[in-house]
Amino acid sequence: MDALNQYMELSRHLRSIITKAYDIVSAFAYEGDSYVAFDTIRYIKDDIRYLRRAWPVPDSPILSKLETAISMNLKNVSDKLEQWNHIITVLIPDISDELDDLYISLGNRTESYGLEGLIHPIIIRSSYRQYIEGLYRDAVLNAIVAVFDLIRERTGFAEDGVQLVGKAFSIDNPVLILSTLDTDSGMNEQKGFIQILQGSYIGIRNPKAHSLQMNPTKDVAAQYLVFASLLARRIEEARVIKPKIM
Repeated sequence: MDALNQYMELSRHLRSIITKAYDIVSAFAYEGDSYVAFDTIRYIKDDIRYLRRAWPVPDSPILSKLETAISMNLKNVSDKLEQWNHIITVLIPDISDELDDLYISLGNRTESYGLEGLIHPIIIRSSYRQYIEGLYRDAVLNAIVAVFDLIRERTGFAEDGVQLVGKAFSIDNPVLILSTLDTDSGMNEQKGFIQILQGSYIGIRNPKAHSLQMNPTKDVAAQYLVFASLLARRIEEARVIKPKIM
């Protein structure tokens, strides 16, 4: 996803949070401790998880403030109304301003923009700083680690490496499906992606984690980051289903 489309997607999630926040204010104002409000808060947390995963820089303080504010368990309805009005009038505008500033800065870095436009946001967050500092081995290692973190995030599984991929994309009992398992082509795509992911762990992640001598050049590191971005994109777009009880 290029920078402009990523900016628009992040903005869309911010607008979604604002709309839901107004719904929450209305629910608390007219219904008190409304179940509607609590359900809406749960959906807002899904939006925030996306923002946290896709934000151009890691560890944004303003995103942390928003997460904390939404998670506050206030008892009094008037306190809840004050909390959500603060979210609407202060925190979300601050986040929007930070987003604008980040992408203006990103657009001004013309020398690196071509590569940035090809890299998935989670790879930007995990690896790009190391890449521009010349720490190419660390950048590649972090990119592959980020890919497997994303699988764990989407599935809730705790395994790693070959076992994680086999469990998440299992042909017989999958949790993540790339397209369909009802056709030969869809089945082959799922099987092939399992092999690609497992191969990336065995052939990229393991050697670079175990040897300081495995240091790629700048161009090779860039190609690895683009490859990891493709993996992340497919994982992000995969359909999540409930596994069968075996």
